[in-house]
Amino acid sequence: MADATIVNNTKDMYEIIDTSIKIGLGAAIGGVFSFLTLKSNQKYEVKKEKRAFKIKTLDEASTILEEYFKSSYELMNFFYGCAYKEIYNFESFNQQRKDTYKEKDTLYSNSITKAQESLSKFNIIGLKEIENIIINHDELVINIRNDFIINNDLPQFEKIDSIITKMISLKINVMEK
Repeated sequence: MADATIVNNTKDMYEIIDTSIKIGLGAAIGGVFSFLTLKSNQKYEVKKEKRAFKIKTLDEASTILEEYFKSSYELMNFFYGCAYKEIYNFESFNQQRKDTYKEKDTLYSNSITKAQESLSKFNIIGLKEIENIIINHDELVINIRNDFIINNDLPQFEKIDSIITKMISLKINVMEK
């Protein structure tokens, strides 16, 4: 009988070890899959937050950039109107036209500062190529503006018209990015 007890105890011991191994492996496998699921969810949440940040930053930067484009077009349209009416220098402006010019130029100057902030936001989210397009756009406006301020002379109507056309294509390039 003693041998039967040993066999039963050994059999019970094997069952206990077998059950322990199954429980341990089940817990380990469950832990591994829980860990993998948690990591996957965390990666998704991080991507989701990055995407939300990019969208928010892009929206803010685009709004600022739209103000810049608006003010630069208003200034160029002012020059366009003057050239169309063949008014090519500041001395031939009446007081209302001088006030209008100062208002448009101030808006443009303020928007340049904001556009720089917008460019830094585009750089943060990885749209660095927009910077060159904006610089090209700004050079077109600044060249005419500086000619007008320094030389007191506006270019001919056709030149302003061609510059406005270039500005529009640059703006379209920015919006496509």
